[in-house]
Amino acid sequence: MSRVNKEDTYWEAHMLSIINIVTTVTVIKYEEATYSFEQETQHCNQLKR
Repeated sequence: MSRVNKEDTYWEAHMLSIINIVTTVTVIKYEEATYSFEQETQHCNQLKR
């Protein structure tokens, strides 16, 4: 019984770390995309002037 509990907590910890990594990567990619989009918008606005 204790072995099953240890495996359960191991997998829970593993899943949490994977979720944390995926969330971090997603946030970084989103911020990069937003930043580059803002850069493009500023560039287009400068071209219009």
